[in-house]
Order: sequence, then structure tokens, then C-alpha cells
Amino acid sequence: GLTALRGPGVVIEIADSKRVVPDGENPANYIVLVDDLRDIVTALWASGAEAISINGERLVATSSIYAVGASVLVNTAFLSPPFRIEAIGSEGLIDRFQANDAFQGRVAQRIQAFGLEFATQAAPSLDLPAFVGNTRFRWAVPAAAAP
Repeated sequence: GLTALRGPGVVIEIADSKRVVPDGENPANYIVLVDDLRDIVTALWASGAEAISINGERLVATSSIYAVGASVLVNTAFLSPPFRIEAIGSEGLIDRFQANDAFQGRVAQRIQAFGLEFATQAAPSLDLPAFVGNTRFRWAVPAAAAP
């Protein structure tokens, strides 16, 4: 993830629902949750994505996606909806993603039930930025070779 990449892939956009929250309903059901983003990213990796970014933040092995109040923290950037997820991968990535259990298990159901704004589009060419941040380990050291 330390190098900018270009290639074919998919663009996914997800945003909070525009529906009026009915009386007695939990308003959190009608917004994009950090778990939705994690599930989308998991489904993309499992579907063969080679590189992923969320709102321009490139994901690497040390990336984190956390909820911080009403915002989402990706790496060290505070993001808010709408979320644009770009993933580079081989032809058919969008179909494999939409059929993946990590997406179908919860996110697809929330989109349907609560009206989260959601769109996908295959992209012939995407430019994903390089990760900007620290990947240095602070406590880990290489293990000694086994005898």
C-alpha cells in the first residue's frame, strides 16, 4: 500500500438514509455504521480486491477503521458520509463482492431495511493513492530462526 496504483475495479458509495426515522425507532439504524464499512472492506478483500481506499485513505495491513462519535476514523483521518470506497481488482469484482457473505450477511439487509443510500459501479480505471502514515513497528522484532 506504499505505492499509488492504477487499475480496473469498483466504486462503492454508501451514505446515511434520507428516510424520516419513525417514532420509537433507533436513529442509529438509519446511518452508516463503522461495522458497515468494515463489512464492505472485508467483502472486497475476500472477493479479490488488490487495493482499497475509503474517501481517499488507502488501506494497508496496519489500517484501522474506528467509530469516533459521529465520525469514522480511517488510519488517522476523520471521515464522514457519504463514503466512497474504491477497490482495484480483476473483472467481476463487483459481482463477487455483492454475492459475498460479509456483504450479504448484514450490510445488504441494512440497506434494504433502513434505506441507506448505496450504489456500485464497475470502473475501467481507478487511481488509488499511496498510504500516507507510519508503518514502523514499535514493539515487534523479527523472530529468531528455528534451529
